[in-house]
Amino acid sequence: MKKLMEDLNTPNKQVWALQKIKDIDPVVEHCVRDLSKLDPLKYIKITSNGVIASNQIEGKRDKVPVTKPFHPTAIGIRLIFDFQFKTLEFFEINSATKGWGEKMVEAALNSLPLDWQPTIVMDWSDGFWDRMKKVHNRFTWLVI
Repeated sequence: MKKLMEDLNTPNKQVWALQKIKDIDPVVEHCVRDLSKLDPLKYIKITSNGVIASNQIEGKRDKVPVTKPFHPTAIGIRLIFDFQFKTLEFFEINSATKGWGEKMVEAALNSLPLDWQPTIVMDWSDGFWDRMKKVHNRFTWLVI
């Protein structure tokens, strides 16, 4: 965990984890490293079950990267990892600038093992997830 923070924190990028997290699973670490390569994503928070990344944060004390769908200026993604069932849930995603949504999905899936299932719980995208499933057809997608 310490090495990850040392590698990724720069004057232009803040990566942090909840204090109770001592170790990070390699699947999550690879995802964080890939997301950190995307220029707009300045804030990446590692939680007990996921990753939240965005170009903006909200909250003064408990800073949270902004990932709300339909936000007018945020570029962000919130991912939930379920290690028992090997699913990666795309909980929230927003891209105020066209193209970054696809790049965030690519970064999230880049190092995901093939026996994991990308998961979409609610699709308001008007075709975005259908395109992502076709582009990333090496996975078996779960749509709830």
